[in-house]
Amino acid sequence: MHHRVKNNMEIISSLLAMQLRRAEDDEVKYILKQSKSRINTMALVHEFLYLGENLAYINLQDYIKRLVQDIKELYISQNTDLKVDLHIDKLIFSTNRCIQIGMVLHELCVNALKYAFKEDRDNLLCIHIKKRLDKIHVKIRDNGEGLKDINCLYKSESIGMQLIHSIVEDQLDATIEFKNNNGLECNIIFSKDEEE
Repeated sequence: MHHRVKNNMEIISSLLAMQLRRAEDDEVKYILKQSKSRINTMALVHEFLYLGENLAYINLQDYIKRLVQDIKELYISQNTDLKVDLHIDKLIFSTNRCIQIGMVLHELCVNALKYAFKEDRDNLLCIHIKKRLDKIHVKIRDNGEGLKDINCLYKSESIGMQLIHSIVEDQLDATIEFKNNNGLECNIIFSKDEEE
């Protein structure tokens, strides 16, 4: 089943890639690229499930490593130096939870790649996911210039930010905080226990 779902998502991704090659408007190209990347984020979960021993759960660390690598290849030019600092506790999550976390990380990483990183500097992306007691703490930080108006991230009408808030608040039942810390930092905290 996971193999079939992954194949169907790859077909959708291929259709978006075909449209992307034909598009001439830069904004349309970017929208199609983002849509393709979001589909790949979900398909990757099913690929890990299909290749893994456990058909219900996947290793979050392996999934995030591959996800970040795929995003880098899609959004970062070869002239841009980017170091990724990954510290992820050994955590096993269900398919749904991995997709939720993956989609949030995808949007936050893409924002960092789009706005924070430059070709002529040492760029750093930190992703830390830690288990503390019964809570999962997710921290994503870039070393860009940060934001003067941090509050705009809580009321943004962009699809990416709306997707983040929807998943964080409605699906993960989590808290989210943005702050400037030698770049932009996002902290998300949610309960380890998943609802059945």
